[in-house]
Amino acid sequence: MSNSKLPECASLEYLKKLAKDRLQELRRADPQAKLATALLAVARDHGFSSWRALKAEIEQRQTRNTAPFFDAWAKKRRRGIARLAQIVGPHFPIHLCMHATTAGRDCTPRRRADT
Repeated sequence: MSNSKLPECASLEYLKKLAKDRLQELRRADPQAKLATALLAVARDHGFSSWRALKAEIEQRQTRNTAPFFDAWAKKRRRGIARLAQIVGPHFPIHLCMHATTAGRDCTPRRRADT
């Protein structure tokens, strides 16, 4: 939204707290004031026609800002796994290591005890 007064890294939680503070102010004048009225006031203060529009904009920004991070992380992880496979050779069960690390287990190879 081009006429928005919303910071680039706006927090939905912070805006909800603002709305609750606004609700307390509104209830001083009108004890029957509803949270929806306070949410609408906060949205309009930031240049949006409704709370739903404000929330949608924040979620869209978060998706747009976090997607490159997760793409880069996935790319780095794929390169790291490929490099690990080169280092340990073809006989190491790299697919088991990948599963074990995601499950929080140690995947260090162990020697079999001679029995």
